[in-house]
Amino acid sequence: MELTLFYRGETVMELSTSSPDGCFVLQGCVPLGNERIYGPCSAQQLSFPAPASVGPVEPSIVKALGQLLAHLERGVLLWVAPDGLFIKRFCQGRVYWSGPIAPHKERPNKLDRERTCKLLDMPVFVNELQNYLQRKGPKPNYEIDLCFGEEYPDPNVPKNMKLITVNVVPLFAVELLQRWPLPDAETESPGPSAVKEEM
Repeated sequence: MELTLFYRGETVMELSTSSPDGCFVLQGCVPLGNERIYGPCSAQQLSFPAPASVGPVEPSIVKALGQLLAHLERGVLLWVAPDGLFIKRFCQGRVYWSGPIAPHKERPNKLDRERTCKLLDMPVFVNELQNYLQRKGPKPNYEIDLCFGEEYPDPNVPKNMKLITVNVVPLFAVELLQRWPLPDAETESPGPSAVKEEM
């Protein structure tokens, strides 16, 4: 996965991880020896930086960020499994998301606390990729956006105005699209079995 953390639309941190146990996005540290609650401690960690450490920020924004971060101590855990990309929310603060299989495109999708949610479905993505390669459908979407503490998607407020957002890119999707570029009209496109063999 590649994760990019934004404060009010400005990039403040990037992380690329291939850990089989996934990645925590949180405020503070994951307590050790508490796997039952927090998940595997061998997961990588992306910690929210202090608002004042990321450059000039308006005092009102710094205050709002500080208040929000106080509710994100347990954060969320993201991980990739054979059938897709998953997330589990542990923090008290609300977390919203958008992505190709999100229930709603124009109104908020909230993550329930301590419940696993699938953000990207591998079989669906592979089917959409096959249709794309055969010119039967659009290029599949695979990027996920997380928004902490504020409703999202929000038709009235653009993403770059939200206090804290994280863009998540599953690298397996990027690699498949690079391996199977859209063929020229004269080139035969790979069949479904060829794509599945690459999985």
